[in-house]
Amino acid sequence: DLACGGRIRDKKEAVNGYDAEYTDVRWLDDTGLGPAALASGFEAVLREHAGASTAVQKANLFAFLCRRARVAVDAHDRFQDKLNHGDLLRRFNWSKYREVRNGAMQALADESDAAWEEGYWTGHEDFGHVCPGWIRLLDKGFSGILADAQARLASCTDPARREFYETVRITYAAIVDYLNRLADAVEPVVADSAAVLRAIAARPPETTREALQALYSFFALHEFVSGGRDRTMGRLDKTLYRFYQADLARGVGEAELRESIRFFLYKIWVARVPFDQPIALGGMDSGGAEVTNDLSRMIIEEYDGL
Repeated sequence: DLACGGRIRDKKEAVNGYDAEYTDVRWLDDTGLGPAALASGFEAVLREHAGASTAVQKANLFAFLCRRARVAVDAHDRFQDKLNHGDLLRRFNWSKYREVRNGAMQALADESDAAWEEGYWTGHEDFGHVCPGWIRLLDKGFSGILADAQARLASCTDPARREFYETVRITYAAIVDYLNRLADAVEPVVADSAAVLRAIAARPPETTREALQALYSFFALHEFVSGGRDRTMGRLDKTLYRFYQADLARGVGEAELRESIRFFLYKIWVARVPFDQPIALGGMDSGGAEVTNDLSRMIIEEYDGL
């Protein structure tokens, strides 16, 4: 069953509708504000922080969406992630982009556009592509990064650094709240998924499934809610290998691990990320040692079978 506001989809409908996962979402009405109220609240937060920097404004707007937007729950989804953000923060980003594009950068941007039209190069100003610190996320967890920001904020006196730590604190406190809020909605329908969400809200991930949920939670929040672009998922086999080995040691079967990998890759595919979502596999470490492993081959095999 798929728990949704209004009705329940049966298993056959859910299985046949995986490709519509991001186009036919059934939001739970009692988990947050509806579209009009959410937009109104978003504008109220923006007015409240009208004199703040863009970074502080964006952190507070992101936090509002994490805490007040509706969520959805899918009983057949191994990695829960739905938040009805209404593209509000993406629109905010574009308004700030236009301010810069048509202000401080106008002459440079116009020159670049003219060069593109004449065939000298193809490219334009870009403020959204980032390479997240995936290893740090898995080492620290969301709550660990939050604790680090709080500690640094307490001892820092430089205003610019304090502002940065404050935006990190606001952002990661909101992510922890969102994960727990989503777990509350998920628990009556998929108890094991709720347990995974609560685990990654409270501590660093310890299993492959928890690690994949942490990676996908960040990906979904940054890519869809915040409006950024995760330019790479990093070296997925190397990043996940310690969790994979620990799972095998505790008796988790290969079939279950393959299912998690397959579901993770498929979710990225059905999300239809613009220009696809790069990952890296195999290769060498900084010392020249080969790092290709059993998980590298498993990921390739599962991707090939999609």
